[in-house]
Amino acid sequence: MQYASETCDHAKNLVQGDRQKQHGDKYDNHLNIAVLWSAYLKLDISPDEVAVLFALAKIGRTLEGEYNPDDYIDAVGYVAIAHELKSKREDELEYERSKNTK
Repeated sequence: MQYASETCDHAKNLVQGDRQKQHGDKYDNHLNIAVLWSAYLKLDISPDEVAVLFALAKIGRTLEGEYNPDDYIDAVGYVAIAHELKSKREDELEYERSKNTK
């Protein structure tokens, strides 16, 4: 059995370690994907939405086939990345709003 805290720790290590080294900066990576998906789908997709969609893909995988712990760990990691990217975007918007009110 793996406890929730262990799943979170494992996801944290992947997000900050191996995956960061393998895929590069989280924001840049998800921005690149967002630009490509937006063009292909003719929709405006943000980097944080890319991470949510990846999490949903991982969650969808839990419905078929054999149990794979990586699906759950990766979903946790993607949701955490989505939150990080969304909070970064909100901070930037707040900064722009504060500049415009001065």
